[in-house]
Amino acid sequence: MKNDRPSETASFVTMGRALAHAHKRLPGFDDPFALALLPDAHRQVIERRLDGRWARNRREAALGWVAEVMERLVGPRTVVIDEALRESPRRPQVVIVAAGLDARAYRLAELSESIVFEVDHPATQAAKRSRAAGFTPVARELRHVAVDLLQQSLGDALAGAGHDAWLPTTWVIEGIITYLRRSEVDTVLRAVAQRSSPGSRIVATYNEPRWSERLFGGVGARLGEPARSSFSRAEMRALLGRHGFDVSADRDGHERVVYLGVAPSLVDRHVIRFHHVVVADRAPVTRSVQAVATR
Repeated sequence: MKNDRPSETASFVTMGRALAHAHKRLPGFDDPFALALLPDAHRQVIERRLDGRWARNRREAALGWVAEVMERLVGPRTVVIDEALRESPRRPQVVIVAAGLDARAYRLAELSESIVFEVDHPATQAAKRSRAAGFTPVARELRHVAVDLLQQSLGDALAGAGHDAWLPTTWVIEGIITYLRRSEVDTVLRAVAQRSSPGSRIVATYNEPRWSERLFGGVGARLGEPARSSFSRAEMRALLGRHGFDVSADRDGHERVVYLGVAPSLVDRHVIRFHHVVVADRAPVTRSVQAVATR
C-alpha cells in the first residue's frame, strides 16, 4: 500500500462484506457497518449495484465485479473467523492485526468483556477511525494501535498500548500474511508468540500456491499491494508449530462453504479455493518454551 493513503484491498474486502450483508444469502453473516465504513467511491458502487443501476464507467464496472468475487471469498471467511473468535477458550484480549475496515469491535456482542486492539498502518487506521467516529463499540474497550509492520515492532507497539502478555489473547490476522515476505511473516508470528500466554489462539488467513492465487496477486500488484508469500498447508502448520501453536482447523475457500452448509459455486471450487483460514491454539507451556528455545 501507499504510505499516504489507506489500503485499497481493505476497501475491496469491505465491499464484499457490504454485499454479503445486503444479500442475506449466507447463514451467520451480519455486518451492518460495512457499507458505512467504505470510502465514498466504493460505497456508491455498492449502492448502485444493490439498486440495480448500471455502472457509470469501466472503473465502476470493474469494482462491481471485484465486489461480487469478494462476497464469495470474504463472506464465508468472516463467518468462520467469527466462529473461531467466539469459541476461543478465553478472550480477555483480542488483537486484530491489519484491521483495515474491520467492525468486530462494534458488532460482536461476545466481545463485551474483551479489550480489543486494532492494529494497522497509520494511513488506513486514520481513514477507518474517521468513518467510525459515530459508532459505539460493543467491546469492553477498543484501543487503536497505529504501526507500520514493515518498519516498526508489533510487540513494542502493543506493549505501549497496554497489551498484557500474561493474559490470553485471541489474535485475528486476516488478510495480511499474503502481503508480507516469509521473513516478515516469521517476524510477526515471533512477536505474537512472545505475547501469547497459555490459552491464546491465532485465527489467520493465508494463500496456498495455485494459479488463481497468482491471478489475485497480479491484481494486487497493480494496486501497489503485491502478494509476496504463499504456503502449503504443511508449511503453515510447521510455521505455526515452530512458534508454539497447534493447528486445530484449516479450511480453504471450497471447504469453508461446504462446512457452512452452502452449495459451492464454480468460483468456490476453482477460483478462491486457494484462500485458507487456519485456527491454532497455544501449545502447552513446556512445548512452547522448547519451541522458543530452539529458534
